[in-house]
Amino acid sequence: MKSFSELPRMTMLGELRANGIRFGRALREEHGLDLQLLFREGTDDVWGAQLAPPVDDSLPWVHRYRWTVANPVVALTTLVKLRKLVASHPLVWGRSGGGLLGMLLGLPYVMQTVGSDVADMQFHQWWLRRVILRALRRARLIMASQIRHLPILRNLGLNHVFLPLPVWEVPAEEHVKPQHPEGFDLVFFTCTPFYWKGIRELPKGNDRFLRGFARFVKTGANVCLVAVEHGLNIVEARQLIQELGISDRVFFLPKQTQSELAGHYAACDVVVDNFVCGEPGLATMDSMPHGVPAMAYVDPEAAQLAYQDDLHPIVNVSTDQEIFDGLVRLASAEYRQELGSQARAWWRRHHHPEVAAQKLLVILNEVATGYDPEQSASL
Repeated sequence: MKSFSELPRMTMLGELRANGIRFGRALREEHGLDLQLLFREGTDDVWGAQLAPPVDDSLPWVHRYRWTVANPVVALTTLVKLRKLVASHPLVWGRSGGGLLGMLLGLPYVMQTVGSDVADMQFHQWWLRRVILRALRRARLIMASQIRHLPILRNLGLNHVFLPLPVWEVPAEEHVKPQHPEGFDLVFFTCTPFYWKGIRELPKGNDRFLRGFARFVKTGANVCLVAVEHGLNIVEARQLIQELGISDRVFFLPKQTQSELAGHYAACDVVVDNFVCGEPGLATMDSMPHGVPAMAYVDPEAAQLAYQDDLHPIVNVSTDQEIFDGLVRLASAEYRQELGSQARAWWRRHHHPEVAAQKLLVILNEVATGYDPEQSASL
């Protein structure tokens, strides 16, 4: 099997948010993969990018591009520019739209599904669905890092494999120590966007947690929730908190950086994620290296496809009642400690950066089989 440095030159192309930036830089700088990063302009300044190392535009292997289907002139100009940039690294690793561009460029490509790109196909116009499906079918391989995509890809009969995203452990010396409220027995923390009224975007179900949390408070539990203030339903969240009578138990924070979030994970007692999507979000995954228990909903079928019988050691709940019951269980310090230890061990088995890199190495060796970089460069 070839090492990373022996693999063909590649271009990571698309919306490179937090994990795209982290993974791409690590593969190049730590593992020697000859990889260049092409960012879609406007996707590196979203909140997710605050969780990644800063991008140095002066680096010769980092480029930005504009892309919009609404303006044919911009789209055509972009394709010409990308064709020139990709010529030296003609095997395309497409993330969030990057695979579609790989097909339009006429280059060999692999697609990595992230976010809602595959799950959102039902909401697209018919012609765009056909284009996306064609791009998926023409890919040398589809790498799915979101477990909820696995049943979809399986049902479509597409050639795919599960690629675990690497989750980095932020060193303790880089943590920004948070100022959590004092005087509470338990501190719950969430950075998941408040969003539960959506149709196209997958809702998070935070309203369910707020109702379960309010019921838990009424039992006499001396607990509080520290939450990052963002999401399409943040106004509704504040209203619901007031209606439930828990305004004195919920404390909001502005958006946080990676180091600030790491400090919260290390200092809190329980991390709260989403309860509808069917897979753990950023909050759950990034808290695991800290040995902190998390609450979220994970679809058993999707998780089984990704991890077989070694499923997420979390408080797996979805309904108001299940959330309340989970909160009651988490009142036990022994239970929280046991669950936190299991979470850290599970992270090391499945999502430690070295584990993810080795899985990727096997996948890319398979992709490179029969690949002729000289022939690709001449396309």
